[in-house]
Amino acid sequence: MSSPKEFEEKLKAVVDRVKKIDPDWGATASPTASPPSTLFATATATSAPSSNDDNKGDDTSKQNYADGGDDDSIPASTKNLKVPPKFIVTPPTKEMTGVSPFLTRLCATISADIYRNEDLTKEFNGIIDGDGGSYTAKGSGLTKPPEVLLYENNGIYDDTNPPVVVVVADQTMIIGWRGSHTIMDWVRDFGFFVGSSFRWSKVAKVVKVQGAYMSMVESFMVTNEEIIFKTIKERNITDLILTGHSLAGGVAQVGHLWIEGSMNQQFHSNSYASWEELNGTVTVRTIAFEAPMTTVYTPLQLGSADYAELSDGDKENADVNALGVEFLKRCGANMCTTCYGMDVVPRMYGQVEWGLDVIDNLISANENHPDANFLQKYAWKIAEYYLNKFIQKKEATATHMLESMVAPYVQCARSYQHIGKIIWYKDADTEPQVYIDDIPENGLCIADFHTPTTTSGIDGQSPSPPQPLPQFRTIAYIPSGNTVDEVVATISYNHLFIVFGPGLSLSWQSWFED
Repeated sequence: MSSPKEFEEKLKAVVDRVKKIDPDWGATASPTASPPSTLFATATATSAPSSNDDNKGDDTSKQNYADGGDDDSIPASTKNLKVPPKFIVTPPTKEMTGVSPFLTRLCATISADIYRNEDLTKEFNGIIDGDGGSYTAKGSGLTKPPEVLLYENNGIYDDTNPPVVVVVADQTMIIGWRGSHTIMDWVRDFGFFVGSSFRWSKVAKVVKVQGAYMSMVESFMVTNEEIIFKTIKERNITDLILTGHSLAGGVAQVGHLWIEGSMNQQFHSNSYASWEELNGTVTVRTIAFEAPMTTVYTPLQLGSADYAELSDGDKENADVNALGVEFLKRCGANMCTTCYGMDVVPRMYGQVEWGLDVIDNLISANENHPDANFLQKYAWKIAEYYLNKFIQKKEATATHMLESMVAPYVQCARSYQHIGKIIWYKDADTEPQVYIDDIPENGLCIADFHTPTTTSGIDGQSPSPPQPLPQFRTIAYIPSGNTVDEVVATISYNHLFIVFGPGLSLSWQSWFED
């Protein structure tokens, strides 16, 4: 992680490069334009699946797209697509997610299907044999097809409030939100203000979350928690999974803290009796896809590192700090998100340097193949409008503006981190790797939340000792594309592939038709 001064210098360099493209940049900015909607189809093509292995739900074996259907399930017309359909070869194992590969892929399917904005109150026919699918009951681990219990599209507020779906698969309940789809969704994404909740009131001073996402969780739960309680009791639900892609994955992560805080009196002062009854009987998990960082831990300052030397007030603060760590550990231990390739979203908000690398990549591509409409097409008027406020005030120098305007936002963004595992895919064919996301400055050791893996012994040798999980922020950004179109297409591809590629989802949908 670079220092604030290094970041400011890098930001200024990027701004200078933009001004070379258009000296009048920002002069006519107005938040009216929207990003292109057909770029995904221009991404570099990947090879279509070539095998038809019959691996059904085995945690350790490789699986390909045949687990979600046969070759005939992908239309012949896909040969004309610029991006042929491609499934993830090796889904995350149960050791990585806490659930079977089938349930992970079911969560990916739900996360993709909900983007259609259609009433999903029907069973997921076609997933298990007997309904035209290729997963057997044994392979899926289920006794019957998953059932949609509730689909809430928020009526006239559909454009401002993303829909939510509740699915029941035997003794597992899955709650899934829709990712970014409207202008209001993007407003939520960029509004990374922090907030806290009465649900973890005893540690609210040190544990914060993305405030816009928290409001979505609260809004859904206040009107639907009775249905959730009733279903959990009637169907003996033992696992509650929160899921979603992009924004929705972030909402799922915040929802995890909301529910875990509600269930455990150790973390709240008010009484939430119905939730507290579930403590110890229902395990809460998050299976997110390409989710942003949503959690902030800011420990209270203490007068000494030695607890015995602290004043009574500092001892209370030290206790709050420790309880905050315990709360985040309880949540993070059962939380994960995927990150595919160079996707920028899982790096936001905390890894702000990554965002500058992406912008630099775009500028370099434009310098190689100049596009007269570069800023109008890809900087987009909304971003131009707000960045203009940061760096274009006549009465202040650029240095002063960077320090007085940008620095507080950068400081806030940098405080965000992933508290769960990040399951990183270099590409669709490579086995996933698990990473963690530590911020040394806050003293929160994410490695303590997760059990390191032990390498099996070879030829009768003893297993090697557990290896520490690598740090997510050590993955270096790799520039892509020779033209601006190619760079933007690759950015979109990295973010969307995991659930639309079909990636990890179970069924092909024509998301990529030109």
